[in-house]
Amino acid sequence: MKFNNKEYANNLALILSREFNDKMDLLCKLDGYLGDGDHGITIKRGMDAVLVNIENTPDFTSLSDVYKSIGISMLKTMGGASGPIFSTFFIQTSIELLEIKDNNEITAITVQEIYKKTLQALIDLSESNVGDKTMIDAVSQAYINLAKDIKNNNCQSVASAFKSAVDGAKAGALNTINMVAKKGRARYLSQQSIGIIDPGAVSFYIISCAMYKAWTLNSTQIKNSKVINMDFLSF
Repeated sequence: MKFNNKEYANNLALILSREFNDKMDLLCKLDGYLGDGDHGITIKRGMDAVLVNIENTPDFTSLSDVYKSIGISMLKTMGGASGPIFSTFFIQTSIELLEIKDNNEITAITVQEIYKKTLQALIDLSESNVGDKTMIDAVSQAYINLAKDIKNNNCQSVASAFKSAVDGAKAGALNTINMVAKKGRARYLSQQSIGIIDPGAVSFYIISCAMYKAWTLNSTQIKNSKVINMDFLSF
């Protein structure tokens, strides 16, 4: 895929800002069941800052710089535990792409490495693991699904790799519904946390969708319509 780094950055930032603005109330509602009820507000603030920063940056020399800019903007504006955790995905992506100067060198394996390294970085940072009812459950399933599809030769392009990760992230987020929360304030709810989807896992699904859509859609398609479907949530 051939594209301009600045255009790609604009598209990704627009999707992230618009979708998290649109989903803010839903994420706050979900977080209200398990935590402080402000997750939607916090991540919206971070994504709005991402959009402003991207718009004010004249150009990007590489995709690594694009993801670094997004991660740093989130880290500086989201605060609390969410800032370091959610910015890790973008910062780790930036690190994985440091040596890539030509976007045509990015492959499905590159995407697999991004999700693999991000998963480990998040586990190390949050001291959480798979099954704790956090965003890690969505990240883990995204990586597992992607690795399986690549192994079975079902992912032969960057776009298909991002789509495989989206499908995995969705499944991982849905898996948290039947889990008992073991981290954060939600852990005090114990069995009462069963039946509620983790808002952080939902947010990671949205981020994965944004990565996929920004890679596959042009600016006109992105500007003219919302591109992330959340109909699978009935909360």
